[in-house]
Amino acid sequence: ATSGAAIMMPLKERGLMKEIDWRAHGLSAELAPTSYGVVTTSVVYVIVYNTSLVKEADAPKSWSDLLDPRWDGKIGIWVRGEGQGALAASWGIDKVVDYVRKMNARHPVLLPSTFPLAQQVAAGEILVGFGLNHSAQIPIRRGAPIKVVVADPAPISTLYSFVPFKAKNP
Repeated sequence: ATSGAAIMMPLKERGLMKEIDWRAHGLSAELAPTSYGVVTTSVVYVIVYNTSLVKEADAPKSWSDLLDPRWDGKIGIWVRGEGQGALAASWGIDKVVDYVRKMNARHPVLLPSTFPLAQQVAAGEILVGFGLNHSAQIPIRRGAPIKVVVADPAPISTLYSFVPFKAKNP
C-alpha cells in the first residue's frame, strides 16, 4: 500500500504494518527511514484553475492570490490540510496559521480528495483549487479546460509504501 505519513502512522500504531528489513533488499537509509515503510514518491501541491471561466491573466499565480475575495465560495481545497501544512517548511507555522484562517474566510468547498477537486474545477463547479499535480493530469489528458500553476514555494508531501500486516502475499 502507499500513503502519506498521516495515514501510515496510525496504521503502524495499531500493528497493521509488517516490519521489514528494507536494507536487506538493497534500499538505503534515506529511502527506508523505518522498518515499516519505504519512500516511493512525492506529490506536488499546485493551483488548478478552469481555463474556460478564468482568463490566464486573472488566474492565481501564488498561494496568496487564492485569498482574493473574487474566489469566495469558488475555491476548492482537500479536506486534509497537508498542502497548507507543507508550506510551513518555507513560511513557518505562524504564517501558515494566518493563511489558513484567511483561506477559511474565502468559504472554500471542502473535497474528500484532490481527484474530485480537479474534476469539479474542470466542470466549472468551482473556479480554482489548491490541489495536487498528479490528480489534475487525468482531466488535462482528457482535454478538460484546466491548467496547473506551480506556485513558489511548491509544497510537497512524501509518500511511503508499506506491506499490510495481514497481506496474503507480502
